[in-house]
Amino acid sequence: MKTLRFLPLVLFAILMMGVSGAIAAPLAAGNYTIGGAGGNFATFSAAVARINADGIAGNVNFAVRPGTYSEAITIHHIQGVGQVVFASESGDSTSVTLVNSFPSDTVPLRLDGAQGISFTGIRFFAGDTLKPGVVSMIHGCASIEFRHCLFEGVIMADRITGQLVDGSESDSAIGFTDNQFRTASSGIKIVGKTVRPRQIRVSRNRFDGIRDLAINLQHLDAPLAVGNMLAIISGAETFTGISLYQCTGALLVDGNRMNIRAQDGIAVSIWMCDGTAQARGMVSNNMIVFDVTSQAAKKQWGLLLYRSTYQNFHHNSIRQTSALKDPLANFSAVHLDAVAPTHVAILNNIFSVNSGQPLSLTSQIDTTIHSDNNDLFSTSGNIGVFNGTFYATLTQWRNGVKLDQHSRAVDPGFASAADLHLRGDAVHGLGADIGGNPRLDIDGQTRNPRHPDIGADELRSYREKPAYVAFPATRADWRVSICGFGCDTLRYWLTGGDTVVGDLSYHRIYEMKDLLKFSLAKARYVGAIREDSVRRVFILRAGMTRELPLYDFDAVAGDTVRVGGMADTNLYPVVVESTDSVLIDGAYRRRINLAGGESWIDGVGSTGSVIFPGVTRYITDYAPALLCFRQEDRPLYGTSCATPNLGLPWGAGADPATAGISVTGAGGAVRVIIPDGSEYTLDLYDLSGKAIGRMYGIGSGRLPYERSLAAGVYLYRLTLTSGDAVDGKLMME
Repeated sequence: MKTLRFLPLVLFAILMMGVSGAIAAPLAAGNYTIGGAGGNFATFSAAVARINADGIAGNVNFAVRPGTYSEAITIHHIQGVGQVVFASESGDSTSVTLVNSFPSDTVPLRLDGAQGISFTGIRFFAGDTLKPGVVSMIHGCASIEFRHCLFEGVIMADRITGQLVDGSESDSAIGFTDNQFRTASSGIKIVGKTVRPRQIRVSRNRFDGIRDLAINLQHLDAPLAVGNMLAIISGAETFTGISLYQCTGALLVDGNRMNIRAQDGIAVSIWMCDGTAQARGMVSNNMIVFDVTSQAAKKQWGLLLYRSTYQNFHHNSIRQTSALKDPLANFSAVHLDAVAPTHVAILNNIFSVNSGQPLSLTSQIDTTIHSDNNDLFSTSGNIGVFNGTFYATLTQWRNGVKLDQHSRAVDPGFASAADLHLRGDAVHGLGADIGGNPRLDIDGQTRNPRHPDIGADELRSYREKPAYVAFPATRADWRVSICGFGCDTLRYWLTGGDTVVGDLSYHRIYEMKDLLKFSLAKARYVGAIREDSVRRVFILRAGMTRELPLYDFDAVAGDTVRVGGMADTNLYPVVVESTDSVLIDGAYRRRINLAGGESWIDGVGSTGSVIFPGVTRYITDYAPALLCFRQEDRPLYGTSCATPNLGLPWGAGADPATAGISVTGAGGAVRVIIPDGSEYTLDLYDLSGKAIGRMYGIGSGRLPYERSLAAGVYLYRLTLTSGDAVDGKLMME
C-alpha cells in the first residue's frame, strides 16, 4: 500500500507528457502561406519558429505573399523527413523582400546546420543599414538551394555591403542557380569543413556591382561555376571573378562571361587545387574581356594557376584592350606562377592582347605542361614571357620554350571588342582533337569533335552523324520532273512485295508517265532494287540479267562513286564533294553532295532521278529533279509535297463513277465532258503542284478562264458533288 503515495505524481507526469506531445506535433506535409490576409503564418519568423520547434512530417511548401518582411530569421536543423520550400507566391523576386531593418549586425537569413531547404523568387536585402551581408550559412548546412532570388547590398557614403552570401562552414549539395547579386564587396563565399564537400554548384547567376570577389569557393571537392555573367566591374582597385582555393577533383569553370574594368583584375584564379589523372580540373568555354580605358591598370591576369596539378584550360576566349602602366610585364591571358604546376593542358584557346602577352611562366616548365593549338594574337610586340625573358614572335617562343608548336598568331575575328563570338574563318576548324572535351561551346552548340574551332565559340554548330535510314523497302513513290527539249513529270512506284532473283531479294519499281496513283495496268516495269549490308543499293533493270550499282550511302567526301548506267560499260564516275544532313520528319538524315549539284539522302535516294542518280553531271540535256518523295502515303521530302495529293487511292484502277470524264484545253479555255451532266469543281495546278485557279461547271461544255491560260502542260483535279474525283494532265494548245 506504500506505493500508492506516489500515484498522484505518476498521473501528473503522464498528463504533462501528453500535453507536451500535443504541443510538439510536427507540421504536417502540405502547402502553407506566409503573409497577407488569412495566411497560415503572418511572418517568416512565425513559420520558421514552428518548424524549428516542432519539425516536419513530410514536404512543406511555404508560398510567400507579396510584401516587405522586416525581420531576421535563423533556421536550424529541422527534425523530420522532408524538404522545406520558401517561394514567392507570384514567382517575382522583387515582390517579396526579406530585410533586417534593425540596427544590428544580424543578416536577414541565417542557416545554422539547416538541411533540405530551398528558396525561390525571394529578395534578400541589406536594408538601409550597413549589414555584413544578407545570407549566412554556418555549422555544416547541406542540401540548400537558391533559385531566381535577388541578393542585394547597399552603398553608404564610402562603404559598401561586405559578403552577400557567406557560407563559411558548408557541407554538401549547396546550389545557386539563376540568381542576381548586386552591390557588394563580394558575392558568394562557400567554404568546406574539414572533409571537402561535394555538389557545390554556382550556375547561371548574374553579378552586378561586385567590387572585390564575385565567386569564392574554398576547400571543396569538384565544385562547379558554370554559365555565370559577371557584368562590367568598374572603379574597383582589385577584382577577382572566380576564385577556387585548395579544391580537389574535377572542378569545372565553364561558360562564364566577364567584363572586367578593375585596375588589378584576375578573371579565374586556381590556387593550390589538385585534380587527378582520372578527375582533371577544367576551365573551359569562358569569354573574358579586360577593358580599362585609362592607364590606371596595374596588373591583370585572365587565368591564374598557382601550385596546382592536373588542370585543363580548353577553349577559352580572352581579349585585353586595357592600357597598362607597364604594357609588357603586367598582363597575361594565362599566368603560371611560383612553384611549377604539373599536368597542365592549355589547348584551343584564343588569347588576344594589345598590352602584355598571351602567356607568362615564372617557373621551370615541367614536361607534363602542354600548350598547343592556341591563337596567340598580340599587338604589343610580345608573345610570351618565361622566367623574365620576353619572346617577341611565335617562332621565338616555340624555339625557346618548346611550347605551342601548332599554335598560330592571327586576328581571330571577334564580333566586337566586347562580343567574343567569331565572325570569320580565321580559327575555324583549327583546334586540336581533344576528344570533344568540352563537347559543347559557350552557347550550347555542338563542337566538331575532330576539328573544333579555337576559342569559346564554335562558329557553326556541328551536327553529329545521324543514324542511318535504309533505302525504302516498303511501298514508296518518287515524283520527278524531267526537262530536256520540254518538261514532263514521271512517277516511280516501289511496291512492298519481294521479288526473288537467284538467291537475292529485290523490290519491284514501276514508272508511270502521268500523276495517277499506282495502277499496274498503266505502269511500266523498270527494274528491281535491293540494298546490301554495307549500305549499297543495286538495280536489276528490266530485261537485264546482271545488277548495276545505284547508290553507295557509305560514301564520304573525296570518294568517287560510279552511277547512272544502263550497263557496266557506261557507268559514270562522280566525286563526293561533301556530306551534311537534312531535317526530314523531325529527324536529321545524312546527305551526300555530289559534284554537279545533285545529292543523295539516306532513306530517300537522289534529289534528281531515283533510278538514274548522278547522270546530270554528264548529260546536260537531261535535268531530273525530285519534286516529292512519299513513303506509306506520307509526304516526307520535296518542293511540292505540301500540295494536294493528286491521284486515285493506292493500287486502284479507274473509278466507274468518273468513267468517260475528259478535260482538254485550247485557245486559253478549258473544255470538260461530263457524260451524266453532274455539277463539278475543277482545280488547276502548274507542274510543280502549285494551285493556279478554280472553276465551277455543270455538265459538258467550255469553261473560259478569267485570264487566258498560256500554252503548256497543267495538272488538274475534277471533283464531282458526290465526292468522286479524277486527276490528270491538261495540254493547253
